Amino acid sequence: MYAVFFIFIGGALGAIIRELLMINIPSLSDSFPMDIFVANILAAFLLGITAA
Repeated sequence: MYAVFFIFIGGALGAIIRELLMINIPSLSDSFPMDIFVANILAAFLLGITAA
């Protein structure tokens, strides 16, 4: 039961952080989604640290 709670909390925090990144990081003029790229790289890095 605790695993479900931690998954819920992690998903909620991840969604909030992703939204804040997407608001604060501007997209490039050639329509490359830099905000999504930064959010995905940061999430992959944090997942790697958590899994290690």
